[in-house]
Amino acid sequence: MADIRVDRQGAVWLVTIDRAQKMNSLDFGAHEALVDVWREFDADDSARVGVITGAGDKAFCAGADLKTYTMSFATLPPHEFRRKWVDGVGLGGITRGMEIDKPLIAAVNGFAISGGLEIALACDLRFCSDNAEFALQDSKWGFHACDGGDGDDPFR
Repeated sequence: MADIRVDRQGAVWLVTIDRAQKMNSLDFGAHEALVDVWREFDADDSARVGVITGAGDKAFCAGADLKTYTMSFATLPPHEFRRKWVDGVGLGGITRGMEIDKPLIAAVNGFAISGGLEIALACDLRFCSDNAEFALQDSKWGFHACDGGDGDDPFR
């Protein structure tokens, strides 16, 4: 879990995407690590609030790391891609298919782009630094927002 840091401060979990050199985009490993973190957070009765942020000040999260996702997404049938990489939950675990009945807060610093914006939207509250910027760039690549940007799940 080198790309995801979890700092437990009493009942508050501070979850940091630590891939600043990649604008905190999520490759498959970081995605799976976040899914595990949120499942553990949900199961922990002493955990009361989750906060997600990105390392550095350039980006909260730039969504999926397209250098790792694109080929697998483009070459696998949708149901195989979902079964292999997504396992029923959306990007970062909280955008689709995971019900957590505890408050989640996005601490947005810098860019929240595409899947990163959807992660922020999946949270109950969003606090933004002065340099926070939001964008959905999926259409530039022939995609549409899947996990909160448009409310539709293309894998259904």
